[in-house]
Amino acid sequence: MIKVVLIDDEELALHTLERILSKFSDISVVGSFTDPIKGLMKLAALEADVVFLDIEMPVINGFEVARQLVSTLNNIQIVFVTAFDFYAVQAFELNSLDYLLKPVTEERMEKTVRRILSSDSKKISETNIESAIKHSKIKMNKVVLTENERLIVINPFDIYYFTTEGSSVQIVIEDKVFISKETLSYWEDRMSQFDFFRCHKSFLVNLQKISEIHSMFNSTYIIRFTNKKVEIPVSRRYSVALKSILEL
Repeated sequence: MIKVVLIDDEELALHTLERILSKFSDISVVGSFTDPIKGLMKLAALEADVVFLDIEMPVINGFEVARQLVSTLNNIQIVFVTAFDFYAVQAFELNSLDYLLKPVTEERMEKTVRRILSSDSKKISETNIESAIKHSKIKMNKVVLTENERLIVINPFDIYYFTTEGSSVQIVIEDKVFISKETLSYWEDRMSQFDFFRCHKSFLVNLQKISEIHSMFNSTYIIRFTNKKVEIPVSRRYSVALKSILEL
């Protein structure tokens, strides 16, 4: 028996998938979620083999959910389900098991089920996931991190800065520091849709949190934040760009 979990923010879409999948004796729907965060948190316990995953969802999109799945559940397989066909190429480039276009029909689902039953555990690589996220037309609404086997959801506007610490990156909010295994360059790219600026090889700052900028020697600067007793350096390499952005 193949265990399946469904994640889609639309109740009607979930009911449709459940109804169609119930017709296949080799498939068992063990979980159904409109909240992708709750779905992610329950997946390991449900021991699902396949996830049917919507792409456009609030809070975090399907590619972001897939990224979390790849990093925590290596053997799980993914079927993307969406109303928008322009994600199809990206979905297949990820090595997803299949791609279903809404409204899903029984005839089309039969092909998907055949793929599930004959699958040789195709895996989506983290590299391909990052590429899909980068080139997708969906904007990230939240930052999702793993901490002690829990998923932490952070509003990007609450982040003061990112900084390197050994081989990891620290994500600093007002009252806490989170640790990310991704590189600072990764976060620079991911946060480009927000007002974050790479001011130093070791720092990525939220421009909206800056309260003071002090000129230093040799065309460098120091950044200070509201409610944060820390000074962030701006290296010569990035000082011209910062002055241009802030019209200094």
